[in-house]
This record gives sequence, C-alpha cells and structure tokens, in this order.
Amino acid sequence: MKQRPIRVIHLIDHLGLGGRQASLVRLLKRMDPEVVSSSVCTLRTGDHFRQELDDAGISVTCLAATPICLPLVPIHLAFRLRAERADLLHTHLEGSKIVGVCAARIAGRTRVICHEANIVDKLPRWLQAPFVRRADLLIGVSESAIRAAKASYGIPDQRLATIPNALDLDEIDAVASVSNAAELPIPDDARIVMFVGRLTIAKGLEYLLTAATAVVRHCPTAHFVIVGDGPLRDALEKRACDLGLSSHVCFIGRRQDVLGLLQKCDIYVQPSIWEGFPNAVLEAMAMGRPVVATDVGGVPELVRNGETGLLVPAADPELLANAINQLLDNEALARSMGAAGRLRVRESFSIEQMALRLECLYRQVMNTNEMR
Repeated sequence: MKQRPIRVIHLIDHLGLGGRQASLVRLLKRMDPEVVSSSVCTLRTGDHFRQELDDAGISVTCLAATPICLPLVPIHLAFRLRAERADLLHTHLEGSKIVGVCAARIAGRTRVICHEANIVDKLPRWLQAPFVRRADLLIGVSESAIRAAKASYGIPDQRLATIPNALDLDEIDAVASVSNAAELPIPDDARIVMFVGRLTIAKGLEYLLTAATAVVRHCPTAHFVIVGDGPLRDALEKRACDLGLSSHVCFIGRRQDVLGLLQKCDIYVQPSIWEGFPNAVLEAMAMGRPVVATDVGGVPELVRNGETGLLVPAADPELLANAINQLLDNEALARSMGAAGRLRVRESFSIEQMALRLECLYRQVMNTNEMR
C-alpha cells in the first residue's frame, strides 16, 4: 500500500526578501508532493515570495498580522498542527524557533526541526537555547553554523545535520536568458565590481568602500555597484562621497533583476564580517562570476580559495583591495575561476540533491522513537 505523504508545516518569521526565505521557497518547489506535503505559516506580513508559493500550489497563512496577536500565536499554531495532523513542524529564523517549539509542545505529537541559517542571530543564543534543545533535529546551512549551534546549545551530534543553500541551475539559466536588466549609470568601458545584499553591519561594506579607494587608484575604470537596501544606506552613501568615490560607486537599491545584473559584472565581492551561507555568492558563482570574499562563516565551504575565487580576512580593506586588483589585472584567471565556480554549484549545491537530503532527514526524524 502506498504511504501517505509526510505532512510538514514550515514556520518562518516572514516571507519578505531574504536569503532564508529564498532558500525555503526553492526547496519547497522541488519537494515531491507525493512524498512530502508542505504548507507555510508566517509570524508576520512580508509577502515578497507569496506569489511564487501560490503558483507552486503551496498554501501560506499569516498567523499574527499585528504584534499584539503574537502571544496567542503558539496556541493558534498548535490548533493548526492538530487540525492538519502535521507530522513535522520545520522552523526557520530565530523567532520561529521559539514560537514553533512552544506550539509543538502544546499540540503534543508534532516533531520539530529547527533550521539554523546564521552564525550571529538577532536574538541572543541563551534565549533560544531552552527551546532549540527540545527540537528533534537542528539543520545548519553550513558546517560552521553547526559548530556554532553545537557550542551554543549543547545539542549532540546525532541531532545535527547540514543542508547548504542550493540553486536550480536550469531555472537560473532560464531566468537569466530572458532577463532585461536596466542599464547601469556607469561608463560602457567600466570594470564592474558588484555586491548584492542587505546594507547592514554584518556585510562589512565600510571595508569595501575603503578598499575601493585603492582599487580605483590602481584601475581607474573600476566601478562598484551596490545592489540592495538597508539601514546603513545613507551612511554608506555619505562615506563614499567623503572618500571621493561618488563617480565610482553607485547604490542602486533593491532590484528584481539581480541575475541580469550579475551577468554584467566582472567580479562579485562579499566583504562580510559574518555570514551563514550567502545566497548571493552562490548565485554569482552560478552565473560564472569569480568571487572575492571574506573567510567567514560558511563562505570557505562554498568558495575554494584560488580555484573559484579569492578569500581574504574580514575587516582588512588592504587585502580585499589586493584580491580585487589581482582579478582585474588577470582576466584569464577571473574567467577560469568563474567557470570553476559554476561547475562547483552544479556538482555540489544543486537543489535536487538538497531536496532529496531533506526528504531523508524527514523520514529519519519520523522513525525516531524518542520525542523531546
């Protein structure tokens, strides 16, 4: 007799623009619905990815439209877990860990998986620890995330697993082939160094701007394109102006045509102070772009130094500038690293592999007798 699908409810803080959200949507679209039946609940509004999930036939429910409703969310979610006879609750991001574990305890029968995406969280680890320790499994996006979680939460190895972020290269290529990225406000002969992401302290963009002064002195045709928005945008734009970089650095805000923009760049740079497993680096490699990045978090598990890009220490603008200049000076090396990066994505970070891995972990948790 054919077994029924494993019923999984995914709980995430919101579906606004973000790396964890993008990774979740990719995985859900690839999961076999005859093996895993998936639905999504969010703690608050933020619907950047809502339409994509709707198109894939995956239901989405917002549990708390306002902060005043938040204390009732675990009870609301517990009733939902029982009503849908959910086998598993899979949480993503910090707030969802706490709410999800509480709800599963109230529901009484649902097993819990927590997904760890960052090395440094917004909520302190000591606050999360009592809840995360009750999870049946903790999944990290990188080995470094797993090591940090193990140190913070004291979870034994048998309840830890790694599933890195992944891409569907065929889908990436299809989108890129029809992408019509708007022209950038830079000269036609510009050598483009690009960053994509939230403009926050974690991304280390102040060090990139300092490095940019040395790069522009070395290569006057170099232009830095900063894609994204965030709380530091005004300060970073002022810093670029103070450094005399206004004509060589452009901030273009959030964009829907990131893949098309990546096609235009010569080098992708990720100057982060800390990272989990950055989707932007993965996408740049998928687009065949060489990467210069800091040796933090899960980045060295993705970028092979000297093969798919160059790694430098965090918060070191001099070494960051040297690495960028090395690739600007050697276009053949840059092309070779870009090609090697794309191959690495295809061989090691395909969405098909990760979806199958997640299905196996779901079965593993379902077959475990002990409940937390």
